[in-house]
This record gives sequence, C-alpha cells and structure tokens, in this order.
Amino acid sequence: VNESFSLTSKNNNNTFKYLKNPGWSICDNSSSSPSIDLLIYVHSTPSNLKNRLLIRETWAKRGLFPQTRLVFMLGSTQNKTIQHKIELESQIYNDIVQQNFDDSYRNLTLKCIMSLEWVSNYCTSAKYVLKTDDDVIVR
Repeated sequence: VNESFSLTSKNNNNTFKYLKNPGWSICDNSSSSPSIDLLIYVHSTPSNLKNRLLIRETWAKRGLFPQTRLVFMLGSTQNKTIQHKIELESQIYNDIVQQNFDDSYRNLTLKCIMSLEWVSNYCTSAKYVLKTDDDVIVR
C-alpha cells in the first residue's frame, strides 16, 4: 500500500509517503480472525532491530495474547545497510510502518502524526490502543 498523508501549516507543505505499510493485514477483522482487544504501536528508530526482535519475542508475543496486535513506527534512514535490514525484517514480520521523513528526535511530531493516522485508517476495530517506545518493557 503506497499512500501518503499531508502535513500542512503556514510554513510547511510536505507530503510523506509510506515506504513500508502492512495496511489492513495487522488488524484484519474478517470473521475468521479473533476480535482485536489491543493494538500496540511502538515508536522505534531504524537502527533498533534488536529492540524490535526482543519485543516480538517477549511481552508482545502474539501467541501469548491472540487478541493483541503489534506494529512498529519508523521514519526513514539514509543508511542503506540499515534500510536493507528493515526491508528483510518487514518481509518476515509484516509489522513495520515506515514513512519517508528523516527519523530523528526533531521529527518526533511527524512520527506521532503518522502513527495516529495509520491507526485511524487501518485499525479502527481495536478496542484499545497503546503507544510505547522500543526501549520500554510493558507489564
């Protein structure tokens, strides 16, 4: 899915495009899928592959919580090696949302907007939504 959103203000007129977007596959609400009680979206930086793997294997493991969905929110990176790893990770797990703005502390607002927009477009069936970061353990 290659859609975009616009962030427009008096001094800013940018359109950001999805580089990675699992779309409706995260929150598939077909009759064969269980209802979604909780969507967890995690702000992550492109280089934090180990943190994302740890989250998938521990507190957000889908087998432990079948009615929970997980998605990671990333901006872009200029590092081709890291981007290649994200491509592979996305193919394996299909839980990466990435847009073409520079992933930096300064652009955290863009990541927040992207995240909320993605949730409102692709996961409207979730009863609850939890935002966290990739350096947090949820109990």
